Amino acid sequence: MTDTGMHDLLDQAASTGQLPPGFTQRVVKDAQTYRRRRAVGAAGAAAVVAAAGFIGFQQVNAGSDGLPADPGLSAAAALAAELSGASSEEIDSSQILAVGQAGEERLVAVRRTPNEQEAAAGGKAAEIFVASGSVPFVRALDYLSYDYGCTQGDDVCVAVRPTGLGFYVVRQQADGGKFVLVQAPADRQISVTSGSDTDKVGQADKGAVVEVPSTVTAEQIEVWATLPDGRRYRIPNAPGSTIGTAPK
Repeated sequence: MTDTGMHDLLDQAASTGQLPPGFTQRVVKDAQTYRRRRAVGAAGAAAVVAAAGFIGFQQVNAGSDGLPADPGLSAAAALAAELSGASSEEIDSSQILAVGQAGEERLVAVRRTPNEQEAAAGGKAAEIFVASGSVPFVRALDYLSYDYGCTQGDDVCVAVRPTGLGFYVVRQQADGGKFVLVQAPADRQISVTSGSDTDKVGQADKGAVVEVPSTVTAEQIEVWATLPDGRRYRIPNAPGSTIGTAPK
């Protein structure tokens, strides 16, 4: 995802109520905290967010401590820097697949390298990060397989798998709240069925979050994608896609 695309992602999510007011500013503030731990000097010089290697970041004027002032800091760069603070590796903004707000929590899906077997079959992989309030991100799920297989008997899924299927995770919170974060190609209309309830999400190429009843089990949740021609397939429920109350 490009820096511009990431701006659009955050702006769209905020306009639809997926993100609360001040989300971007909080990302910037948290990213600056992370960068202070990593900064190596050069007060008064132009700075880039986090570390060398991020693409598409804006250079900004440094403040008195050598760090960029908030107004010039790219939202994509800030979020990538904040996520890097929770990872053993630097995360580039192009790796960010989806962003969503689940109650007081922020959920972010980040692209990672799939294992050799899945990659050979066209599969992809992601990792999921969670942050609550002002608490920094933690990696809640280190490997989520997607675009790899289909639900048995789902011929539409098999036919469109080369174009990408999408993925979802279920977040079970400590207070009983339960949310679904879903991402799928832009030409698909997404719906989430949980028990007797169905939520029509619409497009979810930049990520969307749906709250589901706390009494519904992960096995009762189905996420469907409808193609422009009316055909639809079920987005597979990948192993380990339920994130419990104690992220690791």
